[in-house]
Amino acid sequence: MALKNDDLLPFRLLINEARRGRPETARRAALESLKAMDRVKFLEKCGQLLSDPDPEMRCYAAEISIAVAPHEAEGHLPLLFRDISPVVRKTGIKLAARVGNLEVLRSLITLLDLDPDSGVRFEACVELGRRGDLNAVPPLRLARLDLGTDYEGRIISDFAVDSIVKIYRRTYPIARSYDGDEIRDLMLGLKSLDADLVDDATRRLKTVDTPRLLAAIRGLSVEEDSRSKLAAIAAADQLELIDVRGLIEPLSKDPDPDVRGFAIALLEDL
Repeated sequence: MALKNDDLLPFRLLINEARRGRPETARRAALESLKAMDRVKFLEKCGQLLSDPDPEMRCYAAEISIAVAPHEAEGHLPLLFRDISPVVRKTGIKLAARVGNLEVLRSLITLLDLDPDSGVRFEACVELGRRGDLNAVPPLRLARLDLGTDYEGRIISDFAVDSIVKIYRRTYPIARSYDGDEIRDLMLGLKSLDADLVDDATRRLKTVDTPRLLAAIRGLSVEEDSRSKLAAIAAADQLELIDVRGLIEPLSKDPDPDVRGFAIALLEDL
């Protein structure tokens, strides 16, 4: 039988206490009380609170349900992904990563592709890099065109490249037969702000034969976006390739001053 709203008041207060109670002993006591509840009733009440008018309470209920019963509460996550509040959808993304179920994590691909809120798309992009598998790579490549930002102004496009390299690092050995798209991804990773990712991408690219590296640099150098051109210059420089002057010279006249400057500096060193 469905619980009446009045019946949820004590549970709501307990959720609040377990989430942000002070002192710490009070918070822990509330959490232990929730863990001691009949599991079916606990999940039922948490499920009802996912329809609470307060988005903060919906987040709290989801967080506590995953903390107490992670496997049983997985079924709540699709509700969070469809929630009207971007704050709740972002909470769902973080909880999906905590659960670690690959099928649930693949739901983040839909959020990356279709969510109207750029902050939600950013969180999906980052979490796919942390825990996603190779199925996330094609949508992350498309996300390179997404110039939306999170609330801190971080651009989805930049982090999409980082996420792809993280997936390769987690999935592939250093030396393998990378295809053309993967070589391109790794070269784009050379412009990451994460020094560890740059180092990893460099080591992987050094296992690729020179003709395929030159082909990838040629492709990146004629792309319209500056990051691709900068990646081509970085690859030619960091991989210490010869016979790249003809590929880099056109970039010395690029309208982007950054591209032009890096190209001229590299040409002077060749």
